[in-house]
Amino acid sequence: MLTNRRKANFERFSLLVLSHFAGNLFSKNLSFSRENVSTFTIFKAFLSLSRYDYATNMGVNTKMKNSITFISAIFVLAFAQFGFTQSQELIEPKLEIVDLAGMEARNVREGLEMRTAGLSLVRFGRLNIQKGYSTPSHNHGFEQMVLVLEGSIRVHSGDEHYDLGPGEMFMAPPFVHHYYEALEDSLTIEAFGPGAPAPRN
Repeated sequence: MLTNRRKANFERFSLLVLSHFAGNLFSKNLSFSRENVSTFTIFKAFLSLSRYDYATNMGVNTKMKNSITFISAIFVLAFAQFGFTQSQELIEPKLEIVDLAGMEARNVREGLEMRTAGLSLVRFGRLNIQKGYSTPSHNHGFEQMVLVLEGSIRVHSGDEHYDLGPGEMFMAPPFVHHYYEALEDSLTIEAFGPGAPAPRN
């Protein structure tokens, strides 16, 4: 049987190698260099031999076997996630500057032009709306806010309606039926919450 000291030393060694490899794996310049792959190969072989030697021939207890299996599983998952690539870099978030007014407009429908930009959770739209245009009555599973910059619109929800001018806005929670119409040529800024569909080209 293994002594408690030998078991502890084995676990410390396992965690040391795991920490070394994980540190390289998740560093700023993520790469699978020969050194990293060699570390993994040596450790994998060490685990296989040690597990066979200790667990089979020397009667390691169930807790120790589970510890070895757990460490092995971490490596399998890490390589399944990232794959064996020659060089791979993590993408760092960067500030983006967008000229929403200057980008090419997309004709969504007759009387409605839209320019949009956004990140993974929030999207903004700049809408030029011709007088008389009306959106269909609808609802959706994401939040929406509409701010009037120029002109005026009439927003409807249920049996109520509201006339909005520059500086005024309406906010539609998820699944609340609504629609609006342009009382004159108008310009609005719209914000869409998580779940909003990406704009079609």
